[in-house]
Amino acid sequence: MEETFQPGAGKEFKEPAKNGNGANGGRKKVMTISLIVLGIIGLIVGGRWLAFRLSHTTSDDAQVDADVLPISSKISGKIVRILVSEGNSVKKGQLLAGIDPTDYRLAYERASASLDSAKREMEKAEANLDLVTARTKINLKQSESGVNQAEDGFNISSTQQSVNGTKLEMDLQRAAINLKRVEQKRNELNTMARQAATDLDRVKSLYSNGVVSKSQLDQAQTAADAAADRLAQVEMEKTDAQKQVDVAQSNIRAGGIDNSQVQIAKQNLNKASLNLELSRAGKDDIRSARLTVIGLRSKVKELTAVLKQARVALNETEVRSPVDGIVAKKASQMFEFVQAGKPVFFVIDSSGKWITANIEETNLDKIEAGSTAEVSVDALGGKKFKGKVKSIGAATNARFSLIPQSNPSGQFIKVTQRIPVKIRLSGDLSELKPGMNVVVVIDNKP
Repeated sequence: MEETFQPGAGKEFKEPAKNGNGANGGRKKVMTISLIVLGIIGLIVGGRWLAFRLSHTTSDDAQVDADVLPISSKISGKIVRILVSEGNSVKKGQLLAGIDPTDYRLAYERASASLDSAKREMEKAEANLDLVTARTKINLKQSESGVNQAEDGFNISSTQQSVNGTKLEMDLQRAAINLKRVEQKRNELNTMARQAATDLDRVKSLYSNGVVSKSQLDQAQTAADAAADRLAQVEMEKTDAQKQVDVAQSNIRAGGIDNSQVQIAKQNLNKASLNLELSRAGKDDIRSARLTVIGLRSKVKELTAVLKQARVALNETEVRSPVDGIVAKKASQMFEFVQAGKPVFFVIDSSGKWITANIEETNLDKIEAGSTAEVSVDALGGKKFKGKVKSIGAATNARFSLIPQSNPSGQFIKVTQRIPVKIRLSGDLSELKPGMNVVVVIDNKP
């Protein structure tokens, strides 16, 4: 105790105690300040975090997407060329692979030869149609002209025959009338001659008996001779009249013979009419030739389609890229026989990449098409890309699963569903590869 309360010792003892209480107080003060600062920082960070959560929708269930195009051929065949490998960049129209074109080239050449042959046949048929048409028109024109000429000849012959017949009949009638008149005159003169002869005989008898004089006998003789002379003259006139009748009848008979000219003209007319009908029948030849041309034109059209199809098939032996992109996968091997439609490559279309973010259904009311978005890519060290919401899916992902979820009565568990949201990005997207995981932050709509 004494040592404890020694002046020197006591002085040394109290001084350290005084220093220790000051240090503890300082530490407490620093801790208090630190806690206050940390609390303020926590409030600021928490407030900012809360404000960020209230103004943004986030999701780490998001991936890079792109059109992965299966590149195939429309034809079957053996692959004889492969010109690219997986990971190669390709341009639109670039040749990727080749299918053995031998059979398809032969088919194209056969189709081309068949088409050329059909075209030549069609040209010949068209030339024949022109020839038949021209020949038929000429024959028809000549036949019509022949019929017209034959009709004119027949009409002239018929008219001439009719005129001649009428004239001859009139001549015969006049000759017959004249003959009848002469015969009547002859009969009268014959009666008068017989009467004169009778009177002469009676006068002669009287003269011999001395009843009449010589002069009376001479008068009777003269009268009898005169009557005989007139009768003889009339007989000659009768003969002439009969000859006229005979001539007229002969002319009529000759006219009947000349009727053969009318018959000949009629035969010529019939022949010309027959030729006209035959010429008109030439229209059937035109119709037949035209049908031949139509058939060959249809054949040419059909063979043109066959040739076009063969050309398409031959072109399909070259498998080309439809877009600019990157070969993602080679699905077929060299010398493999591939069926039509079987993919040979899968190419990623580099012209269109987007983000598919699966957003919880409870957050859909906060976003809309056109909302600004920011995407950070895990594989690129969190590199950020800007974009905008392009569209919001029409159904949940569960609706497109192979086995859609069923919730029978009594076993229902409500699970928040996710809706795919498509985000289009801007800038250089060459570093992005389909399937990469990303974190999406979407600005909520006001």
